[in-house]
Amino acid sequence: MKKRKQVALLMSPGWFGTEAELRGILDYARSHGNWTLVTVPENFSGSLRDLRRWKGDGAIASVKTRQEAEIVSRLRIPVVGVSGVLEEGSLPRVLTDNRKIGRMGAAHLLDCGFRRLAFVGRRGADDVANRRHGFRERAATLKASVSTFMTPSFTATWKAWNTATARLEEFVNGLTPPVGIMACDDVRARMVLEACHAAGLRVPDDVAIIGVDNNEPVCEFCDPPLSSIERPDHEMGYEAAALLDRMMAGRKVAPVRDVLLQPKGIVKRRSTDVLAIENAHVRAAVEYIRDHANEVFGVERLTEVVPISRRWLETNFQNVMGCTLHQHICRVRVEKAKELLVLHPKQKLQDIAAACGFASPKRFRIVFQRLTGLTPAAYRKS
Repeated sequence: MKKRKQVALLMSPGWFGTEAELRGILDYARSHGNWTLVTVPENFSGSLRDLRRWKGDGAIASVKTRQEAEIVSRLRIPVVGVSGVLEEGSLPRVLTDNRKIGRMGAAHLLDCGFRRLAFVGRRGADDVANRRHGFRERAATLKASVSTFMTPSFTATWKAWNTATARLEEFVNGLTPPVGIMACDDVRARMVLEACHAAGLRVPDDVAIIGVDNNEPVCEFCDPPLSSIERPDHEMGYEAAALLDRMMAGRKVAPVRDVLLQPKGIVKRRSTDVLAIENAHVRAAVEYIRDHANEVFGVERLTEVVPISRRWLETNFQNVMGCTLHQHICRVRVEKAKELLVLHPKQKLQDIAAACGFASPKRFRIVFQRLTGLTPAAYRKS
């Protein structure tokens, strides 16, 4: 009988997403691995030092300090990390593409019409730094201004939380509405929302807010509910287990590079349900495209809806939105299609094409691949 592998799990207890990651690890172990999963009683934290004399085969761990990474480098067993706090190269890891998360957050706020943006993060974490870089990169494509506020970690003291809250209120008060704010996680997005309430700012009319994690107990219990970018936590656990399995089989993982998974998408709630576009004609065009994305129409239809000439409409739209009317129509249709591909994995592609206003499945595939780099079928599979 094949010997069972002993795999230790040293995850972050209480951290949102850990449960989904653990479920992904368990699903892989049940379907691929002859594994026994070893955990510390009552939680999944444990200590990496405990692995030095442990006679197991491998581990999946949340490694967040250089001291912990140094311990991992001296262990005789392979370890896969699932925390992005440290910089790349510390150990083999499976993470979400954090720069992509930042770009998605900025793109969403830009699509809402904001040209003044802000990012609220925390210091000392490489994953947050990458989200901030991605956010600024995407904002720069439309020359949007970006203000930044970085808080300390809140694992230290209650005093640190109170101090950061007061300073965040000062930061929000200093912004010029309308402004779109992305927070590095949903907890800080809620802090931003509370700071806006304290300052008498309306959300989303004066300030639109988006977070990260799609932590439903946090997002749904806010007023208004918070939009958020959903990470592929289950897939991260599954892929971390797959990577560890290859390493335990003696396959080399070189060089030490992060395995990056794509964020699942944006869960839109009322905190970003707004169009901050001052030009009335452009706003009318954007609203029409959004509300009629399931219909087949082109730029000609918009000239019937907006009472100015096509030339002036296209010129104003390009100046305000940074893209042509045709490009915006295609982007809105593709974003809608991406949502349907994820939410309805068994729906026929021709039905999704029709639901997103594409004239034919062929046209759907051409436009979708041009904007995403993948065919609709490949995107659904990924």
